[in-house]
Amino acid sequence: MEYNQTTQEGQFPPAPETNTLNTAKQVPPFQNQQPPLPSPPKKKNTGIIIAAIVVVILLIVGCGAYYYISSTASTEQEQRAYEALEKSNSSADFQAFLDRYPNSKYADDVRERMNEFKQMENNWLQIQNSSNTADFISFKDKFSNSFYSNLCDQKIDSLDWVRAQSLGTAEAYNAYMEQHPQGRYFSEASIAQGQKQDQEITDDEYAGITQTIEIFYDAFGDNDENRIAGCITPIMDQFLSKKNATKADVMNLISKMFNEHIEECSFNVNNNYNIVKNGSSYNVTFSVDQHITRDNEGKTFGSYQVQVKMDRNFMIQSLTMKEISQR
Repeated sequence: MEYNQTTQEGQFPPAPETNTLNTAKQVPPFQNQQPPLPSPPKKKNTGIIIAAIVVVILLIVGCGAYYYISSTASTEQEQRAYEALEKSNSSADFQAFLDRYPNSKYADDVRERMNEFKQMENNWLQIQNSSNTADFISFKDKFSNSFYSNLCDQKIDSLDWVRAQSLGTAEAYNAYMEQHPQGRYFSEASIAQGQKQDQEITDDEYAGITQTIEIFYDAFGDNDENRIAGCITPIMDQFLSKKNATKADVMNLISKMFNEHIEECSFNVNNNYNIVKNGSSYNVTFSVDQHITRDNEGKTFGSYQVQVKMDRNFMIQSLTMKEISQR
């Protein structure tokens, strides 16, 4: 078919009519356009693969590092726990270590030490309330443990102090201080020793006291006023039932105990003196037996409990007699 229409400049003439059957097979012309470039070939996703590999490597390294750190931390904790047992004084602590670290390289050592502690604990339970210092001395010799050694020292210290108190002498307190120079009761023992030394009766004091008492009762039996007067103070706090008794009062009371029927009177002072020193005076208790020979019926024997107070010069300041038997 021919075109009758003249084309204008810059325009393509209209396409000739074609058969519709051939339309699909023909490619329409491009107007002022370049034909499309061919698509580049698809690149392989290597970046993703590399990233995945890196992630896997990081995970492996991280897990290894975590395991190493955890393992190291666990080892350090075990070491610290083992070292802490050096300060332990209980088998329970050793058992706790074994429970926590049953496969520890120290397990055998810990188990052995735990058994030693159990033996010590059982022995301590048997003697802890003992009143025999030998038990604690024996324990210290058997077990070399500072904790239990200190417990033994404390028990020995207490028992020795109780013993010193029960004896109540200056020598006993001094013995305690010599045995326990750092003892808990050292200060108390020192004070008690000083007091006892002030209160203790020397041989000279004992001799002076007993001599005066024997002279007095010998003179009493003889009704010897001069010797009686030489044994008592000018004013006695008390003589028998008389308070503030002068020497004249004493002589008068003694004279009244004698009459014409008494042929002889004697006193036997028993050697059962109890002497307590009180500052510058002495309190003395003892017993005395009276024997009477008479020419009529009447009392021939009397036993008395006597209390005497004497001054520092061994002069009698007070004397009372309580009859405890007669016949």
